[in-house]
Amino acid sequence: MASGPKVSVRLVKKRWITATVTQATSSTATPTSLSCVPRARMIKTALDWFKKKPPVATTKFVELSAIDVTSDPVRPELSLEWRKAFGRKIFALEQDDETLAVICLAFTNDVPQSIRELDLMCQGVGKKDIAVAYTVWSNRRGSGFRIVQKVVEYAKIQEFDRLVTLSPLTPVSSHFHIRNGARLIAINPTTQNFEYKLTD
Repeated sequence: MASGPKVSVRLVKKRWITATVTQATSSTATPTSLSCVPRARMIKTALDWFKKKPPVATTKFVELSAIDVTSDPVRPELSLEWRKAFGRKIFALEQDDETLAVICLAFTNDVPQSIRELDLMCQGVGKKDIAVAYTVWSNRRGSGFRIVQKVVEYAKIQEFDRLVTLSPLTPVSSHFHIRNGARLIAINPTTQNFEYKLTD
């Protein structure tokens, strides 16, 4: 019965590799010398290949002063002025000159059930220890997950007690947040709230 190629490798003078292939057949086996390649040349070729690879572009998590609100597929009705009032912030994940994802945050002392409640809570007095992500969208696959990770890091650094969402009642929203590690904490008449864990 015929078998596959058998390869034997031996080291010659500590610098050269000799590869011999024996092609097994049902009747005969004929060894054939393929090549003798200097080890140093092999290593140099591999290093040259890595050097030619383009550098991996890094992403930045930045605060924005302005966005085109019509690009927001979740809440395009909210004006730029509204998104910046009462300490609210807009963040983006950027790579070179490209915006990969955007997330908008508000800061409250309770979990809102609607945009109107969110607006009123932002205007209230007292410590705002809850960060509320009320809209997030991405322009490249996988960027939504990465910007959520950055927001979790931001909330920890800023020592917020909780990071929650004010999300629309859609399957897409539910799948996005659950897939990214959040848990559902409330279903409201027109929205739902998810919470991301901030403690280890």
